[in-house]
Amino acid sequence: MELIVLKGKAHSGKTATINYVYNELIKRNWKEVVPYTEIGNGDFWAILEKNEIILGIVSQGDYFGEEKDSVEKHLENMKKYNCSKVICTIRKSLMRKVNFNL
Repeated sequence: MELIVLKGKAHSGKTATINYVYNELIKRNWKEVVPYTEIGNGDFWAILEKNEIILGIVSQGDYFGEEKDSVEKHLENMKKYNCSKVICTIRKSLMRKVNFNL
């Protein structure tokens, strides 16, 4: 799974950017495998497909471990849908906290 990570401070436009990307992909005829699903606090996740690419998108990525919607759980979910690429957002460094070999 290839990760495309938008990292930035709180309220710097990460979720707005990822929403823009999602809407542009829909305009460009990407098919919704899992439609836009709100997580809370303006965050969402979705899975799109086009030309044999399965793309996961998740805007919530700042929780770790046992949190209900941790980044690990989102990435595990994307793996279950066989996503070849995932776009996600974070505030903090995930390199030590997430197993990127999911």
